[in-house]
Amino acid sequence: MTALSKWRWFQVFARNSTFTFKGKAVSVRQIGEALGARYVLEGSVRRVGDRVRISAQLIEAATDRHIWAERYDRDISDIFAIQDDITRHVVTSINPAIEVSELERVARKLPGSMDAWDHYLRGNHHRNRFTAQDAVLALHHFSQAIDIDPHFAAAHARLAQLHVNLATLNPTADTPKTLATALELAKRAIALDPLDASAHAAAAYVLVHSRQHDAALQAGHSAVELNANYPAGRYALGLALLFAGSAREAITEFEMTARLSPRDPAMWAILGYQALAQYTAGYYEAALCTADRADAERPEFGARAVRIAALVRLSRKTEAAAALAALPKEALLRMPYLCPFRNTADWEHWCSALEEAGWSGIGQ
Repeated sequence: MTALSKWRWFQVFARNSTFTFKGKAVSVRQIGEALGARYVLEGSVRRVGDRVRISAQLIEAATDRHIWAERYDRDISDIFAIQDDITRHVVTSINPAIEVSELERVARKLPGSMDAWDHYLRGNHHRNRFTAQDAVLALHHFSQAIDIDPHFAAAHARLAQLHVNLATLNPTADTPKTLATALELAKRAIALDPLDASAHAAAAYVLVHSRQHDAALQAGHSAVELNANYPAGRYALGLALLFAGSAREAITEFEMTARLSPRDPAMWAILGYQALAQYTAGYYEAALCTADRADAERPEFGARAVRIAALVRLSRKTEAAAALAALPKEALLRMPYLCPFRNTADWEHWCSALEEAGWSGIGQ
């Protein structure tokens, strides 16, 4: 319950309220009606010798529909480690399960009847599709959410992140202005809810791409401290560490991000930056493997440039040159915006390998 309460976008009812139903023959629908809860998480624990089986299920109270269920079998050698492990698995599974269920509910609504929360969910849906058309729709829905509820911190945070994506994936002369707007939105999100990890993660994301590396590190650490199970917080901290010059520490954060959100719609970005962190740290074989995985997720993203550089460092220049010839020019033009290294040596370590493969180069 403590871990669930750190997700600021849904309310978790207090222990005293929920435990009044423990051991009683009360239906989930009755619990939902009594508490005003839309979802109920219930579970059981069985122990046999040195083994424990924990079952958990998330139920939509009004319909008695199972949203999610899982069973965990563990050795009971370290009860506290088991508690932490199961808690992490449950809370990171519940979050996307509820969001999908809520989106299904919102999809049944007429546009004119949507409130701020509904627009926020639709904005998330379009943001996660990562197309130019969906970015426009996401921008509309997040803006509508803020217009309806100006104090909606998470909507400000999402809008800030979206502005960064628009600025870096399609760089123009307006990119600095767009990043400045993103930073104001992120600051507003933190001011509205200082305990919202998503607000601090958004700030870290914006600050990284604005090349304010120390401030980005601070915001990234704040996001993780507020909610250690929030994948976007880990991801933002990973970016801050990578571009501030701590590539090895960044690898750990990207690995944790992938473990916390194994079906993340932005897995291509997580893997792409993990590959870049591995390359920057000198782990070229690992970087090549991870870049291949990222490239399989989304070929037009810049992970292929990491792959090319790793091939050069592994003395496979013929393969690198062939891969460079097939790389879209747009991916290379985005590099200075998507990879804002603080240390010139880290940037040159990458670019010099690409130049050996035949790239003419571009300034950071």
